[in-house]
Amino acid sequence: MKNIIQSLKIITLALILSFGISYVYAWTEPIVTPPGGNVSAPVNVSSTAQYKEGAFGIGGLFRGYANAIFDGNVGIGATSPAGRLQIGTLSSGVNGSINGASNPTRLIVNGATGSEAALTLGYYSSGYGLNLWVPANPSAPWPTYIDNINAYSGFRFRNNTSATPVELMTIDATGRVGIGVPDPTQKLDVAGNIKGTGV
Repeated sequence: MKNIIQSLKIITLALILSFGISYVYAWTEPIVTPPGGNVSAPVNVSSTAQYKEGAFGIGGLFRGYANAIFDGNVGIGATSPAGRLQIGTLSSGVNGSINGASNPTRLIVNGATGSEAALTLGYYSSGYGLNLWVPANPSAPWPTYIDNINAYSGFRFRNNTSATPVELMTIDATGRVGIGVPDPTQKLDVAGNIKGTGV
């Protein structure tokens, strides 16, 4: 009987020692104070700035209660953004909107000193579309340019586009202007009467 009790004590002691050793070796002390080192600190600890190397994903709603600063490119619906901000890709139908609670609501595009500032509306590629831009270091009278990127296109001004569009004025690729005429045949082609003052 004594031998059995002695054996149980030895087995129990061995189990306790094995659990203790496995616990000690399972925990690795941080190399430096968190959040550095090899142990990540919880993101909700104190107000100390924390940094993480590598990707960081959030599976739910992300809400910021202060300013957000990104040193790299930002993609919304784009995994490899090509610019500072890219919304969607050519294969994903993504729309964006700017809504303001105060007057005025503006989208501002400022170029650096000595550089152009442009707003481009493109179709499929940079070879088709519209450029609205101001040149670098312009002189008086401070021109603003409206460019059609494609040489074979023109400009059309329309009304009532939510229903049946009405062609108001056309400037074709050769510079002919049509007022009420979708396809002008002269430098100025007008459908209707013309009134002028002076010569």
